[in-house]
Amino acid sequence: GSSKVWSLVRVTKCKVVTERKRDGDTSTMSSPKEINEAVRLTELYQLDILDTEKEEYFEALVDLGLSAFNCAFCFIAFVDSDRLWFKAKRGFEVKEVPRDLSICSHTIQHDQPHVINDCLEHPVFKTNPLVLGSPWIRAYLGIPIR
Repeated sequence: GSSKVWSLVRVTKCKVVTERKRDGDTSTMSSPKEINEAVRLTELYQLDILDTEKEEYFEALVDLGLSAFNCAFCFIAFVDSDRLWFKAKRGFEVKEVPRDLSICSHTIQHDQPHVINDCLEHPVFKTNPLVLGSPWIRAYLGIPIR
């Protein structure tokens, strides 16, 4: 199987829920994408990490990333159902941002690192308030934690 960094409990199977319509047809109530998101959120909540205090391990990882990439800010964040919550961060003060503004929401949809060399040129993110305003994101490297 794939390696897991954060997941303490890994759900490997999920039953697709169906309902009977009045005309007798069955239809899927949840798409595979919705099921994957539900499983991801369940795993996140099982970690019981949201809204917790600073931890030296995460702080050290952020310091390492800041140094290794020589960047203005670096963070470890978790994508909740409606927000991006920062477990450890450098270079800005906010504790969370709305999920719909988060580039990380796109990162978690893939298994590979998400690299954007110029956010001002990216078709999805060039109008993002976090690109056009503070913290003025110009380049982005996100790595999904599994």
